Amino acid sequence: MENTMTGYPHIDRPWLKYYSDEAKYHLNAPESTLYRAVYNANKDAMTYPAINYYGATWTYGDMFDEIEKAARSFAALGVQKGDTVVLCMLNMPETVFAFYALNKIGAIVNMVDLRSDSKTMKHYIEQVHAKTIVTLDMAYPLIRTATEDLDIDHIVVVSLARSMPEPIKGGYIIQSKATMPEIAYDLTTLSWDVFMAMGKYGIYTEAPYEPNACAVHMHTGGTTGMPKTVMLSTYGINHVVRQYWFIGIPLDPHNGQTFYNDLPPFILYGLLVGIQMSFIHGETVILLPKFDPFAFPELFAKFRPSHACAVTEHFRQLIKSEYTQDLDMSFLVSLAIGGDAIPQEEEEAINKFIRDRGCRYDMLKGYGMTELSAPFATSTQTVGAIGSVGMPLVENNMKILDADTHEPLKYNQMGELWVTGPGVMLGYFEDPEATEEIMETDENGVRWLKTGDIAHVNEDGLLFIDGRIRRIYMTMHDDQGAKIFPFVPEKTIRESEDVDTCSVVGRKMGDSAFYEPVAFVVKAGDKSEAEIEADLRARCEKEVPSYMQPVEYFFISAIPLTHAGKVDFRQLEEMAENE
Repeated sequence: MENTMTGYPHIDRPWLKYYSDEAKYHLNAPESTLYRAVYNANKDAMTYPAINYYGATWTYGDMFDEIEKAARSFAALGVQKGDTVVLCMLNMPETVFAFYALNKIGAIVNMVDLRSDSKTMKHYIEQVHAKTIVTLDMAYPLIRTATEDLDIDHIVVVSLARSMPEPIKGGYIIQSKATMPEIAYDLTTLSWDVFMAMGKYGIYTEAPYEPNACAVHMHTGGTTGMPKTVMLSTYGINHVVRQYWFIGIPLDPHNGQTFYNDLPPFILYGLLVGIQMSFIHGETVILLPKFDPFAFPELFAKFRPSHACAVTEHFRQLIKSEYTQDLDMSFLVSLAIGGDAIPQEEEEAINKFIRDRGCRYDMLKGYGMTELSAPFATSTQTVGAIGSVGMPLVENNMKILDADTHEPLKYNQMGELWVTGPGVMLGYFEDPEATEEIMETDENGVRWLKTGDIAHVNEDGLLFIDGRIRRIYMTMHDDQGAKIFPFVPEKTIRESEDVDTCSVVGRKMGDSAFYEPVAFVVKAGDKSEAEIEADLRARCEKEVPSYMQPVEYFFISAIPLTHAGKVDFRQLEEMAENE
């Protein structure tokens, strides 16, 4: 280390050495609405394909035409600048048209998960005083139940099949006929086609750029109660997208690059990276409405995308599938993983798999949160390390604090990760207490977000996520309070060749306030569970502190995942308690 270094990552910012002077001093993020940023990036490539939906394509010119029609149609419904419209949709062309149309007229888009229960859906709609909802037909009964005592002006209903090409459309209609609800269309409930026909009556003025105005509402996972509504600014989204241009991915606008996107639009990464960023980079977005890690290998082999981002389970399936064993992957420019931690041995296996099949680059890893406008840090095709999630984007900063004293820590010291940057949320909608709990403004006026993650930073400026604060369980050891870090026994358990994957959670010790660790294991191979458990206990006795050694092992067929593809620790905790 040079003598000028202080030893504190947030002061030294050693990751800046990887960025060009242009990135550091002349970033030039768009000063425009999200719609206008996409338009300006593609205004000279109107014949280039923008969307691929089951093989049906829309050029950028087609897409902008549909956006304009939808903007006029929303105006005809009475939607105005500053209004909030709920989109209960999946990845499909109509989602793109509606999102950018609303942004074009200055409305706020509230993206909601159509798998929500009626109570949560009602909360989403009522909280933001939405009067207009766009929903899939399959979610219409949920919307009707959630809004039965709310004052809603219009519900626009669209089918996943509407833009599918034949014969895929016909097959989908036949297959889903028995489960599709009956919809009574009237002046309040409109089909998408009727809605779009109303555009001839709509007049609006394109909204100006307001950097710190809220453009998008997204929602947290709600694992500890009702999901919070995150307010994201145009400025923050534009800057996050622009920063990605400088991480070294070989981008080639309007020259054949495609992006595989099956991450739902109500997950911010799917909307911001899979749609907004891909359009800004002049790519063709392959829209897939079903988030399905198990179908990923076959679809990956079919579409041969230039870029793809997904969660760990996608890539675990990729290296096991018959569709990819003999696949030439020289078409692949970047393969990115996020959403959850990936064990070191799996990371190495994926890198070897894609390299052996012609991909020139290792898998990219990243780290982010909804409250950070999705991505905060990323590895690159020249910067990274096994186990690291990479370096902060160029405008971002991070510091590691002692979880108890909040004193800043130095390199390679483990503590709570606080982050800042232009993508930090405006706050939680109508929830100042929750906002104040997670945000802190320092003496220089910098807004820091407390991630709740345990992490450390090495001298090269690379970030390593070591665990979650909320996954730290208190226990007793030698008559003293002690902390159980689940990632410690998980690392040891995963080293066994008889283990496919595992997760460790805490379980209450009787009626006390303390916890004991319990392991859930997916086995590999044919050994008996008793043999594997005996081996794992022996390993943990040798390598893991006694109070972190699992007291019980449960063998299950698969680790449960949340809707976002992350490990569902809450369900595992319930399983541990019930067992």
